[in-house]
Amino acid sequence: MRKALLAAMFLFPGVSRADVLWGLGLRTSAQAIRSFDTGDRTALAGGGLQLRVRFGATWGLEIAVEDLRGNAADGAYRRESCPMTVTGSYHFDLGAVDFYLLAGIGGTKDEVSYVDAKGMTIEEDVRETHVHLGVGVERLFGPIGLAAELRGVAMWRKDADTTMPYAAVPAKAGGAELNLIGTYYF
Repeated sequence: MRKALLAAMFLFPGVSRADVLWGLGLRTSAQAIRSFDTGDRTALAGGGLQLRVRFGATWGLEIAVEDLRGNAADGAYRRESCPMTVTGSYHFDLGAVDFYLLAGIGGTKDEVSYVDAKGMTIEEDVRETHVHLGVGVERLFGPIGLAAELRGVAMWRKDADTTMPYAAVPAKAGGAELNLIGTYYF
């Protein structure tokens, strides 16, 4: 199925990106994050909404809001992250396929619950800042765009100076994010 979708993306012509100004989309996201202090890993997945604006054929701006969730240790550790990101993009419009570079910055609200050594459930609310650098490819089918992005993500807590090394949300972390996006352009 994936091979057929990729083949269809490249075989059927699309519309020029220079004609498109606004886009509203749905996205799925998966993050693999590693603490810079301890090496602990966290996997988060979810989705969100985005609004895109294209300024001519090469420049773009995107605002995205997501809800990402993950758990570990058979549910003893649960994390819900709600990032909001503003991303700028530079596009290499190659006709039917649009390749682009992107850079973004934003904030994340994390809600974490875990069971401590005494069996008590602890809940924490944490605020983080994050930056993204990445690449993307999009194929248009009339006003519908299908895209895939790979982003490198770095994030740090607002209270990183006072965070303990084995905190539920690490002081500094980084990793990769994969997005699959469907956008309606108008």
